[in-house]
Amino acid sequence: MTYRQLNYLFKRELQTARRTRGIMMMVILMPIIMWGFQIILPLLRLGIAEGGSASIDVQLDETILIDLGMPLMIAIIVASITIIPFVSASFAGEIQNKTMESLLSLPISRHKILQAKFLAGAVLGLISVVINLVCFILYLDITNSIIAPANGWNSIVFSINVPVSLIPALTLTLFLCTLLNLGIGISVASLAKSAETSRQLFSFLMFPLLFFLTINLFTGIPEVMSGTWNSSLPLLLYLIPWEHALAIFQKAMLPNYFSTNDYLLLGNVWFDVIFHMINIFFVIVIVLWLASKLFDREGLLS
Repeated sequence: MTYRQLNYLFKRELQTARRTRGIMMMVILMPIIMWGFQIILPLLRLGIAEGGSASIDVQLDETILIDLGMPLMIAIIVASITIIPFVSASFAGEIQNKTMESLLSLPISRHKILQAKFLAGAVLGLISVVINLVCFILYLDITNSIIAPANGWNSIVFSINVPVSLIPALTLTLFLCTLLNLGIGISVASLAKSAETSRQLFSFLMFPLLFFLTINLFTGIPEVMSGTWNSSLPLLLYLIPWEHALAIFQKAMLPNYFSTNDYLLLGNVWFDVIFHMINIFFVIVIVLWLASKLFDREGLLS
């Protein structure tokens, strides 16, 4: 009976999401639109300009990490914002439309309701992650084969070919970011009384953090900053879980580069990658625990 209840609630959430045009447009089209601009605009500039620009030989360690960090930041931002409409409609939207009251009146525990909503959000998030990652790999391929050679950009970043063996790790990283944002969104939406308020609260909480991470790209990941400053203080930035995602992508895609530098926490690139993933997973557990407490509170509908 428990499985039937969960399956019923799960299908209900997916059907609601499918009927809500804004949710599916955000999940499917947002990654394509954001990456489309990143790919098309440099190609347009190449078409407008007659002849390539002067050759730029990238030597600085920090610049190399920024070259890769900027598209990674876009991937993480996409993973963050695509889930917002679903969370708003599935939680605060149901409270606003009074459908949450009838749902909670069913002989189904709140735990199962929350679990079904989270699973549905995770499925939609995974779809978005796959599209996001495909666009990311396409961006790297076009940049490395067309844009960088035409502009004379010389950097180890512009010779990256993502191996098939690396795709599961990159997919898992983006998926963990999506689950983290989903948990935060559930917590925020459980406090809101309308879908619009939920979106505003989530944006107020998330975008300053993402903006800070974007600015942080100009100084490199914490290990690079620690080496530059001769201080371990920048490592406190890993209290921000999305910082771990940036480090995973950079270390996984440039293992040879990090193996020849002192930018490691545990002395091995892949030990570091596992360490960063464990940290993100640990934060997800905490966030989901908080979300369950907020969803289970008596004043949810008041």
